[in-house]
Amino acid sequence: MNFDVFYELAAKVLTGEATPEELKELEGFLSDPEYRHTFEWLKTEWRRDIRTGSEDFDLERGLGKLRLKIQKARAEEVSLNRSFKRTTFFRVAATLTLLIGTALGYYLLQYGMENPMEYIVVSSAPGERNQVVLSDGSTVYLNSGAMLKYPKQFNGSKRIVELTGEAFFQVERNIHKPFIVSSGKFKTTVLGTSFDVLTKDSTGIAVTVESGKVKVCSEDSKAMVILEKGDRAAYDCETQEFEASDVDARLFTDWHRNILRFEEITTAEAFNTLENWYGITIHCDSEDILNRKIRAVYTDEPLETVLDNLRFMIGFEVHIENDSIIIK
Repeated sequence: MNFDVFYELAAKVLTGEATPEELKELEGFLSDPEYRHTFEWLKTEWRRDIRTGSEDFDLERGLGKLRLKIQKARAEEVSLNRSFKRTTFFRVAATLTLLIGTALGYYLLQYGMENPMEYIVVSSAPGERNQVVLSDGSTVYLNSGAMLKYPKQFNGSKRIVELTGEAFFQVERNIHKPFIVSSGKFKTTVLGTSFDVLTKDSTGIAVTVESGKVKVCSEDSKAMVILEKGDRAAYDCETQEFEASDVDARLFTDWHRNILRFEEITTAEAFNTLENWYGITIHCDSEDILNRKIRAVYTDEPLETVLDNLRFMIGFEVHIENDSIIIK
């Protein structure tokens, strides 16, 4: 049993500092009756400390002392029998309460966290875009096929959400609580700004900043980039570095305003965008049509209007077969 990891996860969950991944990891521990019993006992002790909480505390120092105590206790357990190990385990647990019980009790009192955070999951079906307002007043626009997992209330010192797909964020500024978007193996951190995050899979990401400043990090390669207004960075899986450039942010963020922008792109790229935007399937085998460059802007237009405009612009025929659109 890995008591070191368990105690750190338990402290993070009870104080609202845990990420969704850490919450799942703790749930794995709690399938063991001994861990579950200890977690309930710790939660009871911490709630009791709320009544005598003091403002003079240092959570990090308390956790540091806890780790040293655990390491020492585990070293002592090597030559002991199993029964005595269990006694040592609870002695270390008692030490935990003495070291950081008051600190966490006051923390819970200050932020109103007596139970692990409740999470909400929102997703957009193909062809749909959704808007979500978070508890801190920040607004998130989910593009087609995207999913967002976020806590019902932001407690603790960070505001952490989990994103799959693409979303545009308008984050309320709070210098005391950084806003962190977790996307697979990447983290985008801001204090208050507006930006777009596009995740292709667990190993790819592109971030475009419309206002303010953001930091994007890779957990694997440790690569990091700082972006400001008008910057865009994409992660190169081969070099394991971010490639940044100056862009017209509207080309990558106007979708959340229901604006489609085709800025000197190929028809093939435009068809891919339309499939995602309207939740449809487009088939076209003509290389001549697919390689044509187009430039157009559509504001909240129905699919029929967009196709008619492109048909007039490029010169192709449109046929509908079952649920697919055939371009010839």
